[in-house]
Amino acid sequence: MTSACVGVTDAALLIAQPDRRGGSSRELALKCGTARSMTVNLEVGRVFAHLVPMTTERGSAAVAGFWMVPAP
Repeated sequence: MTSACVGVTDAALLIAQPDRRGGSSRELALKCGTARSMTVNLEVGRVFAHLVPMTTERGSAAVAGFWMVPAP
């Protein structure tokens, strides 16, 4: 998975499969304005992605994009 964000300095992208036994989740810390990659082992089924801006600034917002492709 490769991800990037804009709008704030730092953010976290959470990837989860809560339907899996015991649930599974991964977090990718992002420095907005740069791309970051990590390998995630996912099972067949639904995948949830959630962006959390890591700021306390009033009225700030962030947008993230991510790209997931099967590993070779």
